[in-house]
Amino acid sequence: MYFTDIDLPVVLEGCPELLPILRRVMPFWPVRMAEGKSDACIRVAPSASGKYRVSYETDGKAPSEWNAVNAVCEIIADLAWERLRSDETLFCLHGAAVVFAGRLVIFPNDHRAGKSTLTAVLGHQGRTIFGDDVLPIAIAPDGTIEGIATGVLPRIRLPVPPSFSPAFQTWAARNAAPGNAQYKYLDVPGLAAHGARLPIGAIVRLERKEAQTPMIRPLSAGEAFESVVDRNFARSHHTARILRTFDSLATQVRLASLVYDSAEEAAELLASEFLSWDTPPATVDLSFDRSAQPAEDGAEGPAYDPGQRYIRADGLTETTIDGQQYVADGDGRGLFRLNPGARIIWAVLEEPASGPEVAEIVSTVFPAEDPARIADDCARTVHDFLNNALIVPAA
Repeated sequence: MYFTDIDLPVVLEGCPELLPILRRVMPFWPVRMAEGKSDACIRVAPSASGKYRVSYETDGKAPSEWNAVNAVCEIIADLAWERLRSDETLFCLHGAAVVFAGRLVIFPNDHRAGKSTLTAVLGHQGRTIFGDDVLPIAIAPDGTIEGIATGVLPRIRLPVPPSFSPAFQTWAARNAAPGNAQYKYLDVPGLAAHGARLPIGAIVRLERKEAQTPMIRPLSAGEAFESVVDRNFARSHHTARILRTFDSLATQVRLASLVYDSAEEAAELLASEFLSWDTPPATVDLSFDRSAQPAEDGAEGPAYDPGQRYIRADGLTETTIDGQQYVADGDGRGLFRLNPGARIIWAVLEEPASGPEVAEIVSTVFPAEDPARIADDCARTVHDFLNNALIVPAA
């Protein structure tokens, strides 16, 4: 099975019964069929236990065994990684995305926060679904940050809680999409075709709270930034590109935290909250769009020398969001959040200074603190900066 946008095929060996399940849950992801031996990204074959053995041939993971529906779930999950291996310009967010007024509202994944069930409810209500678990993200030629539809049906855990309305429970039970005792895929009327693109309009963090009437709370740009950076599993990018892209996203789109118990009531609140957009789509400054891949790991850097003066390295990318400072190293391998103490030391290192000189300056800021402890903290932080290529020996 050669899926569009995936370099290597999924190979089914002696298990043609999985083919209709795969095609059923991925109705809008184009696939070309071929016979014969081939290299594969994923290889599936019957196992001696009566299940299906899924082998991952591009990432070295150990094979796993599943029943039919769970094997399909596993294939779909691994195809998200294969999509990134096939196109290293993409980001990919662990989260859901649903269309409101022509833009995507994204729900970053939080443990047991209900993003997949909420997505299914929104799909049942007629919203267009881009994905319920992963969202590839691309930067358009004009710099617009866009989400890309997967073409995969949403999936819920079973059983459906009794608190859901009879209408939703009946719809889910009678839905013709595949399922088993654990999971149920759901046909939705507005599933977006694989590859469809729309700008991202909002980031909504989900918080489940028992007996909570749905309410929208503020979400800070800093919270939104860390939410999407932490859930981006496309790690091959230059970290300056990651920093600039998600900084732009978190500071230009609408932000909210949705606290709720009932997914159906939450869906109604979202419908009233995102009727229109009053700002342009989020864009990233393409002048900051570094190479898609970080530099290869080079030789180990110089050892820390207390007698050596250091200064910030060239080529760094920095941003401050809600008072929190982030720095990406020039080689694109690391993205660092500076705590308050590290920020003071970082400010000192705008000019050449040795570890002891840094400690002396910091001691004037905190005269009541133990100078020996300050010296230890400064030496450790300067060593960390050096080890992560944020500073270099001064000439």
